[in-house]
Amino acid sequence: MNDRTALIQAREQLGLSQAEAALLIGCHANTIRNWERGLGGQMGSVIGAMIAYTHALHAYRDAHGLTHVTDAQLSFAVLFPDVVARAREVA
Repeated sequence: MNDRTALIQAREQLGLSQAEAALLIGCHANTIRNWERGLGGQMGSVIGAMIAYTHALHAYRDAHGLTHVTDAQLSFAVLFPDVVARAREVA
């Protein structure tokens, strides 16, 4: 699978329009369109992963009532659970 199809597949599996995917990662919808047409080089697969990750973070945050937690805070907790656990022990 090439980058172009990886991006399209990731977006479509999540049921997102190009505009919604762009909102999730903070770019313009035209950027998503360009990547999906193959104009973004290898960035398509990276962006596909970012879209899926960001969508998963939002779903987790909403499902657990953590609407006050920012994406950055939640990302840190997901990426570094050991650090968060040690911080809770110290606190």
